[in-house]
Amino acid sequence: MKGIVNSVLLVNSDKTHNFLNQYRLLKYCALGNIIKVSNGNEAIDYLTKAKKDLSLKPDLIILNCDLAMMNRSEFFSHFSNLGPRITRGIKIIILHETLPQQDLKKICKYRNVVGAIKKPLSPSKIDELFHKYFLIDINNQDIS
Repeated sequence: MKGIVNSVLLVNSDKTHNFLNQYRLLKYCALGNIIKVSNGNEAIDYLTKAKKDLSLKPDLIILNCDLAMMNRSEFFSHFSNLGPRITRGIKIIILHETLPQQDLKKICKYRNVVGAIKKPLSPSKIDELFHKYFLIDINNQDIS
């Protein structure tokens, strides 16, 4: 079986990390549809387009904790204003370097946020992500 999700939206201003993360996520993305944007505004713009064409809707958003152009609360405010037609079913993973546990708990209370992963997003962390949040048994699946 190739892929578990149809598309992933990577939100990170670091183009190198986005490239590496894209490459590492390919085995889980059925269509190879990994969209990379560099800030929260671009992410909301993309999701607004996806609202009009649901085939663009990502299954997963990997959101860098340190957003460029808007802060986290602004992003989640805009995200929730998109409405349930687009937001329902999207899982959001927060990618962070060092985030105090108290802040992490606040972030994980946002709707759609299912968890957080500490940078860097290594292949083993990606395997764990899909095992935990998409209920994939990595040891018994042929994902290649």
